[in-house]
Amino acid sequence: MRRTKAINYIQLMKNNSNPEVARAGLELEELYFKWKKSLDVRDLVDFVEAIEEKYAWALKKGLGRMPQSIGQFRAYALEEYIYDITSQVLGNDYRILWNEKIPVWEEEFEYSIAQDLAVLDYKGKLKAVVEAKVEVDAQRLKAVLMNFSLLKISRKPFCAIVYIRWNADEKLKFLARRICVDEIFDFNRNPSEVERYKKWISRVSTIL
Repeated sequence: MRRTKAINYIQLMKNNSNPEVARAGLELEELYFKWKKSLDVRDLVDFVEAIEEKYAWALKKGLGRMPQSIGQFRAYALEEYIYDITSQVLGNDYRILWNEKIPVWEEEFEYSIAQDLAVLDYKGKLKAVVEAKVEVDAQRLKAVLMNFSLLKISRKPFCAIVYIRWNADEKLKFLARRICVDEIFDFNRNPSEVERYKKWISRVSTIL
């Protein structure tokens, strides 16, 4: 389970000695609990865009780690959203790992890769891995494809990418599917894509 979450950034802002930063933290907290309650992807994207635009100044003043703090804050929120909807669909029938290392090679040496989300059955079989990206560019995609390729060789899970903005060439979606990606989901205010993801994760988790 990821140790640092979006709510931790909000708490840091709320506890800041600058009253404007603390107020911004309270406003972000309201947006955070809105999507946590509704699980509506449009509320999530409102939250992500507020981090990037309306409250970027408060993050800079309150956390002093620009642009890393903004990138991590929004990434953790997307990961948490996917964790929540996956847990909603699968319930207690599977182990859902969030940002935990998965062994991909255990013969001559051991090598593990941290995955944004991994679904295992209670026998330990890796059923699916999901990579969450607020923004996908060519460089980030190459890293994802390398990780997925290693997992396909050793553990053979189903692999998916969930994104909000695709900044890479659209042709790379086709190539990614040809290499090692089973599904790609566009969560940019697309409730229908969320429903498609839920059906996919439910289906692939039950395949023997």
